[in-house]
Amino acid sequence: MKRLKGIVIGRSRFGESSDVIKFLSDELGLVSFAAPGRRRPASKTRAALEILSYSEVVLYERRGDVWLVKEAVLIRGFREITRNLSMFELSGRLLGLLESALLPFGPVDGLVPLVLDFLSVAERTENPKGLYCFALVRVNELFGMKPSLSFCACGAGKVIGFSLESGAICENCEIGIKSVKLSPSEARTLYELEKARWDTINEIAINDKLLALLEAYTRKHLLGV
Repeated sequence: MKRLKGIVIGRSRFGESSDVIKFLSDELGLVSFAAPGRRRPASKTRAALEILSYSEVVLYERRGDVWLVKEAVLIRGFREITRNLSMFELSGRLLGLLESALLPFGPVDGLVPLVLDFLSVAERTENPKGLYCFALVRVNELFGMKPSLSFCACGAGKVIGFSLESGAICENCEIGIKSVKLSPSEARTLYELEKARWDTINEIAINDKLLALLEAYTRKHLLGV
């Protein structure tokens, strides 16, 4: 039997009234378990196992390595995020990336607190794209793969591009390195993103081009695609 605190990052139907839950915990990383009868109106685990819920669960093994939930208590829900369709969609993309990355990586210290910070700000943000990109940067940093955003790896030259290998590229290093050109304002935005905090991210406007680059960087380094 195991008692875990974590975040519900995925859920799929199993049978007529049960679900399979994807649960992100600091102790074990990503855990999958069955929640018998969760979709029944009277289920005691219904609220605690909704997507984006931060909950405490008690699991026990049954038939080998199949985990079943015995108890589930909601600590905090983040249902307000569902009212912002853009933020809800980007939250799903972030959690999907983490679900795929954690299979080979296992537990990552500090990941649950990072996701809780993200969800807390996501409930009230006016800048979904900026928050999503900031979370991508923080996730890469936690995995030891943070891109350089404010200066080129060589330490000299004006940033004029972005490489999926290392991040910011300067005018001296662009030759021979596959990169995407950045405008001066986009280079400045990356610099601001690197210096940002959860409580200042609303001030940084991210365009679709920078979002796509940071997401592609994350997929390459965390997922190898």
